[in-house]
Amino acid sequence: GIYASEGWMEEVLRNPEWLCRYVFYFVPIVNVDGVYHGATYYNMGPVLRVGRGENISPNWAKLTEPEAKAVWPLLVKLRPVFFASLHNGRHRRSMEMFGPSGPGTEELLRQWRRQLGFEVEGCRSPADSNSCWSVLDRRGICRLGYTVEVLLLCRQDGFDTFQASYVETGRQLARGTMAGLAALDGKAKRPRQETPDTERPVK
Repeated sequence: GIYASEGWMEEVLRNPEWLCRYVFYFVPIVNVDGVYHGATYYNMGPVLRVGRGENISPNWAKLTEPEAKAVWPLLVKLRPVFFASLHNGRHRRSMEMFGPSGPGTEELLRQWRRQLGFEVEGCRSPADSNSCWSVLDRRGICRLGYTVEVLLLCRQDGFDTFQASYVETGRQLARGTMAGLAALDGKAKRPRQETPDTERPVK
């Protein structure tokens, strides 16, 4: 996820015309301690302990973990047009995504498939999800929010290292996302609710 984020940032800098239409915010890594100790999306808690900490992915509805608490106020303040959480989990040989169903997702999938060097399985939309994309959608903060599983078991053609391959994947995701957003009308980009639910203060 960190390397894909790096590639995404590089692609934005290569396309300054994108900055005429959008402001980009990047948080290259949220779960610092979990990644450092090899637990990917599990944090380690205030005191390092044996075994896994808490899985941050389904914590966004409750906001009990410090990583979710840290990022959530920014998302509520910005109410972004597009959001992507680049995950280090679910080793696969093809791209898998989670996000809302609808015409916006269908168009983004078309554009991602055109750009990505891997097969894209599709976008799953579990109704009972408490992951960030789902909570953002339900609370009317962001309609186009996604979890993207970027930890792949094979490199893209022409790359000698996994790091370089992941960076290229980030660039491809950036190009596909911008093409998708350009093809969508304003209605597809707006959240489901014009007036979002009142947010609980994050302590």
